[in-house]
Amino acid sequence: MDKPVLGFNKEESYIEFTTSEGKLRLGLRDLRFYIQDRNGNKTYLTDLSGVSFAEARTGEVFNGVVDLSSYLRIYDELTVDEALAISFDSTKLIPGGYAEVNLIGDGETDPTFAGNMIATPSSSAYDLTLGAFNKIGFYYDGKYVYYTITVITLPV
Repeated sequence: MDKPVLGFNKEESYIEFTTSEGKLRLGLRDLRFYIQDRNGNKTYLTDLSGVSFAEARTGEVFNGVVDLSSYLRIYDELTVDEALAISFDSTKLIPGGYAEVNLIGDGETDPTFAGNMIATPSSSAYDLTLGAFNKIGFYYDGKYVYYTITVITLPV
């Protein structure tokens, strides 16, 4: 195996690895990561063209199904005053996908989380107290979907 080579041109930056089997290139082109095989075929791993990491998808109505197909999605605040089953859409997952929703307690109703969602060790229990503010973050690490509940006392 040869020493990896760092390279760049006007269109891309890359690291090229050479073995007795051929070359493999990992690169970035137009804000898209790719792998180029020994035959020169590129497979793009992400498509971030036109997306800034600072951008968030906001103002979306939360219906209980979490969409983790973007790096930051913030749903509109919701008072939980009827049964709410929280799950995720397995067709809308990207590693590093994150979403957040603020759920307000109504004094009676407790939302339920799908069995394939994992509460982080630091997660609080949902507070169904009338007016309680539950900030819930959802994260996909490429294998599992996690959630964390943080009960926040709002300033008066």
